[in-house]
Amino acid sequence: MLLATAVILPTVCLLWFMTKAVQNERLAVRQKLVDTYRNRAARLTARVPEQLLEMTKEISASADFRPDDNPDLLAEKTSLDGYVVFEGDGPPVYPLILENDPPARPPDSPLGMAWRLEFTDTNDPGALALYQKIEAESTDYSEYLQAQMGAVRCLVRMGQPEKAKEWFGRQSVEPHHFRTGDEETWTLMLRTRVMWAQLLHDTNDVGLREYLAAYLGDQQRLPGSCDTRTRAWATRRLIGIAEDAGLKDELAASIFKAQTTIAADELSLEAVELFASPAALGDWPAQTIRRIRTSQNAYGVHFKTQYGHALCLLRPERLQFSTLTSDVEDPAVTCRIVDNEGNIAAGDVAIETEPFVRAGMGKWLPEWKLEFFFRDASVFEAAASRQAAIYVWVAILVISLIGSVAVTSGVSINRQMRLNRLRNNFIATVTHELKTPLSSMRVLVDTLLAGDCKDQRQEREYLELIAKENLRLSRLIDNFLTFSRMERNKKAFDIHPSSPAAIVDDAAEAVKTKFENSGCQFEHAVADGMPEVMADHDAAVTVLVNLLDNACKYSDKYKRIGLKAFVENGEVCFAVRDNGVGMTRRVMRRIFDRFYQADQSLARSTEGCGLGLAIVKFIVDAHKGRIDVESKPGEGSCFTVRLPAAELSQN
Repeated sequence: MLLATAVILPTVCLLWFMTKAVQNERLAVRQKLVDTYRNRAARLTARVPEQLLEMTKEISASADFRPDDNPDLLAEKTSLDGYVVFEGDGPPVYPLILENDPPARPPDSPLGMAWRLEFTDTNDPGALALYQKIEAESTDYSEYLQAQMGAVRCLVRMGQPEKAKEWFGRQSVEPHHFRTGDEETWTLMLRTRVMWAQLLHDTNDVGLREYLAAYLGDQQRLPGSCDTRTRAWATRRLIGIAEDAGLKDELAASIFKAQTTIAADELSLEAVELFASPAALGDWPAQTIRRIRTSQNAYGVHFKTQYGHALCLLRPERLQFSTLTSDVEDPAVTCRIVDNEGNIAAGDVAIETEPFVRAGMGKWLPEWKLEFFFRDASVFEAAASRQAAIYVWVAILVISLIGSVAVTSGVSINRQMRLNRLRNNFIATVTHELKTPLSSMRVLVDTLLAGDCKDQRQEREYLELIAKENLRLSRLIDNFLTFSRMERNKKAFDIHPSSPAAIVDDAAEAVKTKFENSGCQFEHAVADGMPEVMADHDAAVTVLVNLLDNACKYSDKYKRIGLKAFVENGEVCFAVRDNGVGMTRRVMRRIFDRFYQADQSLARSTEGCGLGLAIVKFIVDAHKGRIDVESKPGEGSCFTVRLPAAELSQN
């Protein structure tokens, strides 16, 4: 604990100091960069695109900002892509959306009966006669237009397109003659213009080009005081007729102008779905820009006029935000503009890291942000790492020195503690194991000296017990001495070709008396033609004696122990099998540890100190052999020692 405290405490203090130093260095570098780019952001946001300022002047100067018959003209003057205009708190006056188109007629009215003859009864001649009568007698211009279109439809279906053109064109009615008409009338008039263009195309009339050029090129011929959806449809249909007639190239300028009107109408129609009334604008401040969720990715500018509200629509390319972001000519830093909904309006879209500077965009764009990023995150690290590297290397050197001293001290202390534990265990085991046979011999000798024996047979029995305990004591001392030499790595073996049969015989002779006295059924055998084994004869005998001794100690009352030698896979094998208590897998993993005994209660009733198998493992390893164990609880054990044969070793 003292060593750990002496190492950990200064290391923690040093790490804390170095961490603070590195953090302070990084913060200082970051703050310098942040201050620099905050000033740069202020200069950039002050440069609002010039077209926004011009648009403000134009719209603010238009005191009568209110669409008339041609609201698209306002878009041309102010470079807008569309707009929504409210008068008071009511619905929009542009774009205009009519509920009934064409106007509904009662079923029992003349026009209603003509429609029934045409579409229900499919009586084209009857419907034609009624349409012609209505056209001749009508005083309502809207009814007149519907009757005229119905008559033309019937004539076309009856296979008389020339007569239909003659009937349609005889009136020679121009839209600008009827500017006093209401919205429904203007809407119907647009439909008649499309029908007339289609008739001219179907009859190959040479006047088609002039007609399309007049209506597509002159926006006043496409009135705004009509249903905006119908105007977009009529314009698109006229463009289609021009393309079908092969006039696309000749009328390119007129078609482009008409397509601009269609785009403005469609964008305005999308916007009015989101903002059906001034109340839908909610908390949108006047003269500010926001993104609106249309399919055409547009931005809206809210204005207040003397008549109500106006929402001017702009596509992203109109705002030219890219001119701001492109001015950041820094190889290490890039920027982007984020709109009020968090979408990227301009700049680098591939950046996924957090910006190191985020600034507002001014009064026109109150909810927008200008963000600055490092092109490569390592750039900032490089800027901060110069001074930090010095701190880090100093910390590494000091911590390495402390760690080296700690490891060296820890290894030394751990070795000393292990030796102390080993010495204490050794002393305790020696004391316990030597005390038992000495106590037994002392009791027997005292009995003999006191002359308390009944006869000569009892004296001989006591002498045999003394001899047995003496032999046990000698074996314990030999094991302790072997273990001591093993610990000092001073055990030297005289390895040379030895006879496996001689080793088995000597081991059997060493345990013969003990096995006979314990009533053990012992069998040993050596296979025929055994090669010699490379081993120290006495050490090999010690291995087998220790294994046989363990087999006897840990077997039940009826002991059956076998020893055999054989050859397997080019190795000389000595197998000791018993019918003892057996072992679990957990026990088998530790039986070769020094002083380990599987069952402490059993160990107290048997002789031994847990060194026998450790000595066996040491001798086998020194002979470059191996020992295998097979055992199951209650079914006995089998220890197999495998040593290299002399013939293979010499080869």
